[in-house]
Amino acid sequence: MAQSLMRTDRPAAGYISYGDQEINQISTERLTRNVSYAGPEPILFDGTILQNINYGLRRKPPEEDTADLTPARLTEIEEAKASGNSPASAHDIWTDFDMAGVENWREMRNWLQEMMVAIGSRRMVFELGLKDYFDPTDMPTVIEEKFIETRNDLTHQWHSQQLDHYVKRFDINSYHPHLSVLENIGFGLIKSEDEVPLIRALTGNDEFVRILQQQNLYKPLRDAGEQVSKNIIEELCEVGPEGQLKPHLSQYDSECIRDQLTQCIGRPDYLPACEFLLEMALKVRIVDSGEEHIHADLQKQIVELRHWLIEQDKQKILTELEPLNENRINARLSVMENLVWGIEVSPNHNGNHGELVEIVEQALIANDAESLVLITIGLSPVGIRGERLPLAAKLNIQLLRCLVKRPKILILHDALEHKTPDEQLEMLEGIRHLMPELTIILLRSGTVYTPLHSRNFRIDNEGLVALN
Repeated sequence: MAQSLMRTDRPAAGYISYGDQEINQISTERLTRNVSYAGPEPILFDGTILQNINYGLRRKPPEEDTADLTPARLTEIEEAKASGNSPASAHDIWTDFDMAGVENWREMRNWLQEMMVAIGSRRMVFELGLKDYFDPTDMPTVIEEKFIETRNDLTHQWHSQQLDHYVKRFDINSYHPHLSVLENIGFGLIKSEDEVPLIRALTGNDEFVRILQQQNLYKPLRDAGEQVSKNIIEELCEVGPEGQLKPHLSQYDSECIRDQLTQCIGRPDYLPACEFLLEMALKVRIVDSGEEHIHADLQKQIVELRHWLIEQDKQKILTELEPLNENRINARLSVMENLVWGIEVSPNHNGNHGELVEIVEQALIANDAESLVLITIGLSPVGIRGERLPLAAKLNIQLLRCLVKRPKILILHDALEHKTPDEQLEMLEGIRHLMPELTIILLRSGTVYTPLHSRNFRIDNEGLVALN
């Protein structure tokens, strides 16, 4: 039935008409403009969330507002015009705004929010957006400016004391327990894939080692690395060379470290070279191991070294580390972490997390920046066939793709299974309120009835049988 309604299959007998016109007589353009289909297995394309939502509107290049464009895009347009070429790119999101009933991206943003509210996905998308990461150089400058403005309100005004209960904030004068020793030294963040090569390069760097010695930090850090190594050796004795280390030691669970430390089992006086021990210390995070290895006095010394490196302009020795700058957005922090300027203390505590999200949301609304969170998640890649997203998110994207062009008919074929009956009813009511003229055809396996159904049918060997 679903295939017949979308004209991808012909019925074995009988016919289908939309209004007074048989489906085979309707042009493909008119059919796709006016009929949307959502199935049980959403098909997403390798691209961003926004590209997947707007896929049904890709008919003509958009008109771009220069205020919303990145510097790179502005340069692209200038060069294209100077050479006499069209500034539009075949790889851009070509959007027919008329189909969506809007005139520009600003209105499109509002329409997307209205649809998300209607299908009950706004909160889920908003929270996904807070967890997302983005590079500010790839975004219009207005997003970074609005987020920094919101951060200042959150951290310096009325929200400040509230945040201390939920967040361990970044402070140039304090040691941060969620950062590694090396990140605390440089007061910056390292990509996980860059950490091992950077630390190995530094432990063999004469200048870095000399600085640690001058600041009386080399021996304490080497000793801390020795304690960590001995702890791991004890763990390997218990679980075996191939056994899984405890969660707080997971950052050390690599083949190289295992090989080095397995050789020490049963040899109490044998440990790897000093460079290896220093490497182990530079990876320590207090949030994982406690203050057993990096005690309070050592933390104070590390903060003093941080200030010395800044004063002496020596931070450049820490390549691949992105400094934590309160006046910039850091690409290695999530949107939430950038806004609260710190790390959430108990992200798995639903009550505390929900309260923190509420505080952040109110601050964003006050700065007219709430919708920018939705933009950042909209520009996130979904992966091949949406592999980066949970099923519920993929089904919601499919629904938004269906509604964005304001169709006259919406066919939902087992497309609401991720929602409870109450959520389904609430969503259908939301769509009805948003688009009162829309005809919804709900195809479900089994017997289904909701108060919103104006007519119910059963499909059996006799064909389409009216139930009311």
